[in-house]
Amino acid sequence: MGTTVKKIFFSLIVSILYGVFTVCIVFYITPNLGAVPDYVWIGFMFIVPAIAVLPLIRTSWYPFPATIFIGIPVEYIILYINAEQVARYFAISIQGLGWFTYVFMATTRPIAVTLVQFLVIRYGRKIYSKHLSD
Repeated sequence: MGTTVKKIFFSLIVSILYGVFTVCIVFYITPNLGAVPDYVWIGFMFIVPAIAVLPLIRTSWYPFPATIFIGIPVEYIILYINAEQVARYFAISIQGLGWFTYVFMATTRPIAVTLVQFLVIRYGRKIYSKHLSD
């Protein structure tokens, strides 16, 4: 029983850290890529966090892939606290109606990227276990 509680606690901590990492990639590093085509920064925004969760595929202490969604509230808190700075990175005004644009972006992107991370962990484990059984 104690081992399971430790695994769950450790996986929650890792999920929170992955949430912070995802915010850094999606909202701080991606806007600083410079003048690159849209497909490059969109790919970067999704592929880098997806590659980052690859080590979680083979771990036994990360029991539930859905635990990665614990990082989303952490991302929202960071985006709320740093709203002005993040909006400036994306050249969005948070004055007046521009706030709706920021809220939409800050709501949908963390969910989309975390969903990609979840799918990588979930299906990566299935592929990994299938290749082990062969």
